[in-house]
Amino acid sequence: MRIRHNHQTVIPDDPNYDISARIWNEDDHNLVDEIVNTDISASAAIAESKLDLDRSTSELGDELDSLIIRNTQRNSAGWVSGGTISLTVDAEHVNILLGTGLALDGIKYIPVAWSNFLNVAHVYNTYNHVAIKYDGTLSITATAQTSNQYIRLGMFWWDPVTGKITVIWNTPLVVGNFEQIVDEYAGDTISAAVIGLNCTEKAAPNQLQLNFASGKMRVRLSPPFTFSPTSSFLKIYQCADYFVVPDTIQNSIIDTTIWADATKNHDVAITTMTDGYWAKAFIVVNTQGLYYYVYPEAEYTTQDLAKIAPLPLFDALMADFNAAICAIIYQKGDTSIASGIIDLRPEILKRILAADLTFTKASIGLSNVLNVVQEAVANKATNLTSNDDTHYPTVKAVNTGLAGITIDMCQVVLNSQVYGG
Repeated sequence: MRIRHNHQTVIPDDPNYDISARIWNEDDHNLVDEIVNTDISASAAIAESKLDLDRSTSELGDELDSLIIRNTQRNSAGWVSGGTISLTVDAEHVNILLGTGLALDGIKYIPVAWSNFLNVAHVYNTYNHVAIKYDGTLSITATAQTSNQYIRLGMFWWDPVTGKITVIWNTPLVVGNFEQIVDEYAGDTISAAVIGLNCTEKAAPNQLQLNFASGKMRVRLSPPFTFSPTSSFLKIYQCADYFVVPDTIQNSIIDTTIWADATKNHDVAITTMTDGYWAKAFIVVNTQGLYYYVYPEAEYTTQDLAKIAPLPLFDALMADFNAAICAIIYQKGDTSIASGIIDLRPEILKRILAADLTFTKASIGLSNVLNVVQEAVANKATNLTSNDDTHYPTVKAVNTGLAGITIDMCQVVLNSQVYGG
């Protein structure tokens, strides 16, 4: 290194070189001191930056370790592909196909691949639970594996009387995409649910108009849709040429003199009712908060026949995650429909908490079926420690209670979310 002082004197880069008084003065001293101090300051800054970097790296390492721990705790073992359990020809063994999954090896989750397991015999009478360990080996147990070291594939039933395998359950525990799986499950089992949004008739002289209360709508695992009170609704009907079309005449007012013939083209589908006949309309709400009044698709000679009739356009509307609000039963020329409004809102929690479902077969009439849950308010379970299924709001109880009821009526009840634990 060479240092040039103010007098342009060059100091050689030689440790034996002596700076004589002739060339050393106060300015030179200041210059050298400044350079040395600058060099020291720079070195200190570099050292401090290095220390900061080392400290940040250490903190980052701790965070990474914590992230790995949290990720391990969050993940679970499960099936990815393959692994189907099938019955052999003699019905005395099962084949378990090759597959892949994820399992805990004691420290971390690792990919697992296994080969075919053929002609596997039962190990236990009745239930035989099938799983694959993290090392790819097969496990058959009397109860389901609960350790994350295993990938659960399902189970089969060995009948000790016949000496045969009579039932196979291919119910693998799926790993990954938990949000999607839960969302699909919610969509298949619950579909749309609501809180509030009840429908009432307006006061005289506007009895054929409706009020819808404020409330919320939930569809699958999406954020809730919040709706304000309204009295507006759109009228639609099914037809042969365009499937569904709007009727823009007198929206938000019910016409109790007409129904829509779905077998005809849209321009001639609207039909005047026969004097004394009854009809059944349907109201739903969509995720935009728009209420749709669906025209009846037939007319009936009696009120009871109208009550048990299928809801118009029901399957298509439910498939699109609309929520049922109510059915409206009316006779031709009615000037009030308050007594014909049948609440179909899928308010799940209210229905489950109210349901005892220890009812006998409902007599004919949709209102009777829908009142099953409401009637349970006065008949809540009193013996919750009993093993008797009749004390619980179970699907089994629903099926028993609805025996003999038409399929369409069952659909109404189930889509009204009469579900038990």
